[in-house]
Amino acid sequence: MKTEESSYETLVDLVHDLQAVQDDALELLDKATAINNESIRRNNLDADEYEELPLGEETAMLRSNVLNPMPEEIACVEKAIKALEAGAISEEQAAAIAVDAAETLKTAEATLEEVEQSISRHEDDGEDEE
Repeated sequence: MKTEESSYETLVDLVHDLQAVQDDALELLDKATAINNESIRRNNLDADEYEELPLGEETAMLRSNVLNPMPEEIACVEKAIKALEAGAISEEQAAAIAVDAAETLKTAEATLEEVEQSISRHEDDGEDEE
């Protein structure tokens, strides 16, 4: 029984962590978008010229590595929680779902860290210019 509680708690914690990463990604996307929009305005760029934008690659990474997969991953873990509560999946199945979700979380966190560093470097460069 203790193992089942452990898997249940792990899955619940993963849902909270995945949601927090998604929220953080949205905040970073807002910051990066604001920086990109300022660059578009200042340099008279087209918005679809991602290679010209200071954080175009980073915003694309946020979408592909965090924001696009996250809702599905959260739903999958929430479904696993309900299935575990109902006894519809085994402890091993719950553990496998938790491992997959943890990998998604790890990738998302690495992406957030990379984007945060890029934003910070860009903000530091912007301060130097002023």
